[in-house]
Amino acid sequence: MKKLRDILFIIGSIMVVSSFALRMIHIPYTKLSLIAGGIILLIAFIFTPASDEQGDKTLNKYSYFFYIGGGLVILGVLFKIMHWPFAAILLLSGSVIGLIAFLLPNAKEKDHPDKDEILDDFE
Repeated sequence: MKKLRDILFIIGSIMVVSSFALRMIHIPYTKLSLIAGGIILLIAFIFTPASDEQGDKTLNKYSYFFYIGGGLVILGVLFKIMHWPFAAILLLSGSVIGLIAFLLPNAKEKDHPDKDEILDDFE
């Protein structure tokens, strides 16, 4: 799964960068290459948490939300570049999902009585 993800990242990146370069010199049909490269990057980005081999299942569960939010942001940027509607909604929803996924595991942490506080050393 990791090799497939890496290959998708390489192919998608090459397609996006080459379509931007060709779009600057007004080559036709570069929009299709840009869209296809963006979709390939989005697929590779969504499969990233599935290919991570971590022992902590809680972190892996929250990382799915983080990667889905990041994928929505990438899709929103693609919509914004192409001047398609709903780009702002995709960007905002992806950012909010990413923020929630970033803050949620920290809110679930419980304080342990054996943990030393950092500021206790200065008393």
